[in-house]
Amino acid sequence: TGEEGTAVTFASGETTAAVLDGFTITTNIGTGIRCTNASSPIIRHNIIRNNYGMMGGGGGVYSYSATPVIEGNLIRNNGTGIWCVYGSAVIRNNLIVRNTAGGMEGGGAGGVYGYSSSPQLVSNTFYGNDGGYDWWGGGFQAGAILVYNGAPTVRDCILWGNTVNGGSTPSQVTVYSGSVTMVQQSGAEST
Repeated sequence: TGEEGTAVTFASGETTAAVLDGFTITTNIGTGIRCTNASSPIIRHNIIRNNYGMMGGGGGVYSYSATPVIEGNLIRNNGTGIWCVYGSAVIRNNLIVRNTAGGMEGGGAGGVYGYSSSPQLVSNTFYGNDGGYDWWGGGFQAGAILVYNGAPTVRDCILWGNTVNGGSTPSQVTVYSGSVTMVQQSGAEST
């Protein structure tokens, strides 16, 4: 129908007893997994791909006022791989590759976009993600990780081959406002 939808929703305050394990999550037009209302599910060992929600910018996992544990997933070929808004997700041991932000919002993050949130990113690999085009100016885009008014911690992650502007400019981490703590990076390409 062309309308956006969500394949899996956690919206009733689910705890870590709610586990999504071993699925392939695809919507094409929509968001793969949505976590809201203080939900804290465990999302692990899934393939999250081909989800292009929110005007091309969202896609894989969208966490709003939630604290999910996202671990051991392959997150690829989405709009943004993971959006974290007003929460503190734990994102660990994922392969986050070839996600491309875009759409009318004018850029974003290919890998993880943290908006007023403090996610913990541990032992993830970010490769080949693109933050889209900065239509409005101001540098509001990143290939791997974009921070807007947040304070995430990035520990033992590999950030390599991530770009903005359709692959023309290398970009790993952009802090628009807020801060990021980088600890013991095992591999980070300079930008």
